[in-house]
Amino acid sequence: MLEHCHMHHPFSSLPQAELSRSARFSLKVAIGCIAIAILLNATLISSQAPLGMVSLSLCGNTLEAESIINHWPQREKVLGAFSLGFDTLVLLAYGGWLSLVALQAGHRMLAGKWSSRKNNIAWLAWLAAGCDLMENILTIAMMCGNTSSPVPQTTAFFLLAKVLFLAIVILYCFAGFWLHSANTNSKP
Repeated sequence: MLEHCHMHHPFSSLPQAELSRSARFSLKVAIGCIAIAILLNATLISSQAPLGMVSLSLCGNTLEAESIINHWPQREKVLGAFSLGFDTLVLLAYGGWLSLVALQAGHRMLAGKWSSRKNNIAWLAWLAAGCDLMENILTIAMMCGNTSSPVPQTTAFFLLAKVLFLAIVILYCFAGFWLHSANTNSKP
């Protein structure tokens, strides 16, 4: 069934040189955004939230969500809200970068069924970013007091779906570059 599902990706029409240049630029933006997000999240780490904001997103139940939120002083709550807003830039940055890298990896695989999946994998990077956005919206809802079921559980679901989709994209990218390297090294 998937062999008939080929979705065009807007970046797929870029020439290889432009794809590579765009990926390098996107990587720099993504690293900068992620570094700032890590610094913001570090202010939220506590005994109740050892992973900072991630602890709240991952908790999965009302009591733990309320415990984490109530443990943070007002200043941390404001920083948490700001970090969730800033995370929108982070998800745009990594979504763009990973989709560009997935297309590059697909090109490097040359031919075959895995190469033909490059557009789908590039879209999967954006699906991960969409899950991240839903996670953020639901985490904001919890910070605003809506910790009743199913909000914490749904937030954890979107976080785990994001991680799964990112893992698939990253594995595909590594495979593409590894196969290219193996093919290049095997030629005399």
